[in-house]
Amino acid sequence: MGADGAPRVEVEGVVGAVRAHEVSVILVGDEARVRHELAALGATEDARIEIRHAPEVITMDDPRRWRSNSKKKSSMRICFIW
Repeated sequence: MGADGAPRVEVEGVVGAVRAHEVSVILVGDEARVRHELAALGATEDARIEIRHAPEVITMDDPRRWRSNSKKKSSMRICFIW
């Protein structure tokens, strides 16, 4: 979840999509932060939203060749491998 203000914007979009359509979504990121945002939006009990914890973050400062190999618990890596 790399947008400015993440994960608020992404979680708002997911909650809106789940409420408006018959979709299920997997959010990958820091579980505590995602759960906090879900709670703020009143969506903590929605079974259509699943969370995969990703404790590591890939930053723009990380060397390019290390981004996917060195941070195996980053959201980007977990999304690509899962």
